[in-house]
Amino acid sequence: MIIAVAGGIAAGETTVCEILEKNGFKKISLSDMLRDEVKKKGLPVIRENLRALGDELRKSKGASVLAQLAFEKTDKGNWVIDSLLAWEEAEFLKSKGAHILGVIAPDQLRYERAIKRGRIDKGFEEFMKMDEHDRSIGTDKMVGEAEFVVVNDGSLEELEAGLLLIIKTISSYPGQN
Repeated sequence: MIIAVAGGIAAGETTVCEILEKNGFKKISLSDMLRDEVKKKGLPVIRENLRALGDELRKSKGASVLAQLAFEKTDKGNWVIDSLLAWEEAEFLKSKGAHILGVIAPDQLRYERAIKRGRIDKGFEEFMKMDEHDRSIGTDKMVGEAEFVVVNDGSLEELEAGLLLIIKTISSYPGQN
């Protein structure tokens, strides 16, 4: 089974992936793939460089290029793919049998998380402008059309309980691992 995770900045996608890893999934992160490429180019690993490289790759090799590269790394078993951004990534993975999981959280909470993690040092308005870029290339559409959506505004235990229910539901589908 492959679960691909999408959500806005600091909605909790990586936390969702960590919970799934704890429950037997192997993880591939599209952002980690970009980080590796940014490092190879000798550039600082900052959001602006990751975004620029991702946009460049999508423009030159197709909007689903990162999802295609990630899918090539999967084998039988349970996988979670983190950091989907473009709608075409979700479409490609769905065509390969993946289940799309949207993660949402209130804007103010996501902003506070991003500040706390040191991922952003800008004001709320700038955070929302950054978020708008992601929404413009597909985050909103992925979450809106996801097979499952979790609201990540409670405790870690509540999030894990919801995810385990989703895994149980998917596992009951014919043909799933």
